[in-house]
This record gives sequence, C-alpha cells and structure tokens, in this order.
Amino acid sequence: MIKASIPIHADIVDQIENNLHEIAPSKWIISQSQITLKARLEGYFENNTTIDEINAEINSFFSDELCENNKLEVLQIKDTDWTESYKIHFKPWNHKGFHWIPIWLVNEYLVPQGDKYLLLDPGMAFGTGNHETTKLCLEEIVEMNIVHSSKQKVLDIGCGSGILAITAAKLGYLNILGIDNDEDAVRISEENAILNQVEQHIRFMNQGIELIEADSNYDLVVANIQSDILIENKNSIIDTTKAVSTLLLSGVLAVEAKNVEMVYSEEFNRRKYNYKSVIKTDGEWSLIRFSILEPREL
Repeated sequence: MIKASIPIHADIVDQIENNLHEIAPSKWIISQSQITLKARLEGYFENNTTIDEINAEINSFFSDELCENNKLEVLQIKDTDWTESYKIHFKPWNHKGFHWIPIWLVNEYLVPQGDKYLLLDPGMAFGTGNHETTKLCLEEIVEMNIVHSSKQKVLDIGCGSGILAITAAKLGYLNILGIDNDEDAVRISEENAILNQVEQHIRFMNQGIELIEADSNYDLVVANIQSDILIENKNSIIDTTKAVSTLLLSGVLAVEAKNVEMVYSEEFNRRKYNYKSVIKTDGEWSLIRFSILEPREL
C-alpha cells in the first residue's frame, strides 16, 4: 500500500472532517495530536497509484487553501497498516445505559450490570458512533426504546457498519432491514450482526434508495446520509413510512437543517399528513425527527 500525507492547519480540521463525511467512505483520514494540535490529512492507496492521481483526488475533494504551501509525502507501507489504522479513531461511549464498544477493547471495558451493549468492528465502513451524525441517531433510537414494540419494523437507509440496525436489534426490535449501495458495508454489517448474535432479526441488502419498495410500512425509518441525497430522494423515503411512524434524517449539517426540514415538510403537507418535526444539533451537525401522526387526510 501507499500512504500519502500532507500537513493541514488545525483551524480547518473540522472543515475537512465535514468534507470527508460528505464523501464517506473514502481513502482519507485525519490524524491530529491532542497535545500540539498539529494535524495531517492521510490517504491510503494501491501500489500502482501515481502521485498525479493522488494530487488530483486531493484537489477534487478539498479547496487549494486547505493544503496551501504544504508538501505531499508518500511512503510505502504494509497492507496491515491501512486495515488497522481506523482503530485509533474509534473509542467506546455510552448513552442512557447503552454502550458501544470496539471489539478489540471488549476485555478492557466494563459494562455496568443491567446495561445493554453492542460490540463493533466497523472496518472501512462508515459508522462507529463517534461521529455526531451517527451519535444523534443512536441517541434517538435508545430514547425511543422506552415506548417501542418488538413487532415494529425498522428501516436503516445507508447502514454503513450496521451500527444503527444492530442497536435497534439489541434493544428488542425483531424486524429490521438495512440497505447500502456499498457491498463492503453490507458485508461488514452482516459480520457485526453475527458478532452481536442478532443476525436472525436483521436483513442487510446491497441496494440504493431508489430501489426501496414504496408503501413499505416501516414504523421507524433512519436515513443517515448527506443532505442533497435526502432531498433528492424525499418521496422514496417518505413512501416507506406507516400512518403512525417516526422518520429520522441525519448526516445534515446544522446550517442545512432548516432547509431539509422545509423540503420534507412541504411534501408532508402536499400529502396532507399530520406530523410534528424537531431538529436536534450536536456541534456542526443536526438530526431532524419527524413524528408522523394519525389521521392522514385522503
């Protein structure tokens, strides 16, 4: 493998992280010292990748000023360095008695008696729970568990590592579908479901949003994907909801949340749905929760 790296300014790390989220999954990660705050953008490529191709990818994803006057460094590394590198960015965390734990820390993390937990190896799929967008979704799913029924159907659009679908299964939902247009994400999701012994309650499928069956009648629909895709596919996503259901939209920058809420609200109003909406924000990211209520006017 080839490791390409370039220094970046500490004050634009958040901006680049946002860019990376918009194109996830990608070959790029950010490495930053918590002491000096010095940061580098690092990418991992096949051996036959040229310097020109690497520079072209940087220029296509990031504006020139992000890496201005900084020199690109290229090193030959062992493949294992790449496949293991994501582990340093995934830390265990918890919310209201539910814990998300990297599998390699299972013997080092104590789960309090009576709490629930999920073991995860995300591999190169997006979704560790450490990013605000995923965390917002997980918090909602955990908090909704108080009133859920095991018979309710759950749809996870853009399942990534499977973390949202598997959390729902660990909380007692028995009928869950996760979809992703990335074959590796589906494979990793299936492996994580087996790891957590909930594979009998979840189906993972390699397909895009446009292939979702209309009128699927899901009680809980979660779509943690970027704003433009949410807007473009609003009809397909809304079509999956039941007469009384919850729709969670995440992957939305806080500055875009009002617009996404407005677009979906206009469609709900056009369909004469009775609904309520709430925006929750964590840092620069937001989640929009639509509670769809009876009656629907016909």
